[in-house]
Amino acid sequence: MGPASNTPLKYYKQTVHYGGVRDPLIVYYPRLIKDAGAIRHQFCHVTDIAPTILEVAGIKPPSVIGGVPQRPLDGISFARTLGDPSAPAARHMQYYEMVGNRGIWRDGWKAVVFHGRPPWDSAGSVPFDNDHWELYHVDDDFAEIHDLSAQYPDKVKELEALWLKEAQRNNVLPLDDRLGRIAPAKPWLPAPRAEYTYTAGTFRVPEILAPDVKNRSYSITAEVEVPPGGGDGMIVTDGGRFGGYAFFVRGGRPTFVYNFLGDERYRVASRERLRPGKSTLRFEFTRTGDNTGRGAVFINGHKTGEGAIDRTVPFVFSDHDTFDVGIDTGTPVDESYRCPFRFNGVVDKVVFVLKNDKGAAAMRRQAQGAARVYAGTQ
Repeated sequence: MGPASNTPLKYYKQTVHYGGVRDPLIVYYPRLIKDAGAIRHQFCHVTDIAPTILEVAGIKPPSVIGGVPQRPLDGISFARTLGDPSAPAARHMQYYEMVGNRGIWRDGWKAVVFHGRPPWDSAGSVPFDNDHWELYHVDDDFAEIHDLSAQYPDKVKELEALWLKEAQRNNVLPLDDRLGRIAPAKPWLPAPRAEYTYTAGTFRVPEILAPDVKNRSYSITAEVEVPPGGGDGMIVTDGGRFGGYAFFVRGGRPTFVYNFLGDERYRVASRERLRPGKSTLRFEFTRTGDNTGRGAVFINGHKTGEGAIDRTVPFVFSDHDTFDVGIDTGTPVDESYRCPFRFNGVVDKVVFVLKNDKGAAAMRRQAQGAARVYAGTQ
């Protein structure tokens, strides 16, 4: 489907042929664009968009923010092409690299390497020694059909050397074609358990950096202060509408909801309500099999609710929702609340204790699966 849907461009995501990197860009700015619906053919790159917006808005980016010197923007504004279709392109060169696939465009010529692995193959590495640099004059052959590398070997060497220079400048070397580079697997727990502590104000943490609760036993313990009238709001969450978990207080009752890929939600709610003042809330998940288990909610050490969680997510909750403490900054794990659902009391700290009880084989499957899922979003 990938190659067919990109017709007439070659290849698909993860590659740096035009089937993987060429996209349409629609710009609406009638103040400068007087020929609505016209097409511009000058080369531009995604990094050029921010400098263009800054230029047309008359904004000069600060060189220092909060005392921290800022790196210069890589992009080049293409604002002049908006008002003048015949204006020369501002950019003359752009390099590409993605899991071993390499390419470089310069003034209408493009040298490119298909490294030899389709995006659905997430295992291992492919030898770089077997790679072949193709050459296309994309000003005349935008679909990259006619490989001119045999006809112009010196041009290939010139562009390959230029790619190497750009790769060094952008910290691409040494080359690494593992999909695990995209979704680095968390290290296997060397001990029977691991412990992580978070405080309120922790939010928008990418899932891949959050406690890895998938397919293992774990506990979440929160020290909270409940206001008069009862507590309400998020304690801690990871993921969102299409997969994840949320430990929150609703109507004074601590509740844990596990969202299995948006298909099914498992709810473990306390039978008792919280009293005002300080309390210790805990959720415990006990793994009973591969991606299945039981959950229990505790208030001050007393079990107040339990239930089965028959299916849990094996690889990745979401590629955009995040890990948050005391608030939910993404989409809701459960439709019983609305984001941001900030806790109306105080979350002093949240402690995760993870157990190493899922086995080496299951951990390898998770790492490979996570790499495959994350790579699919690139």
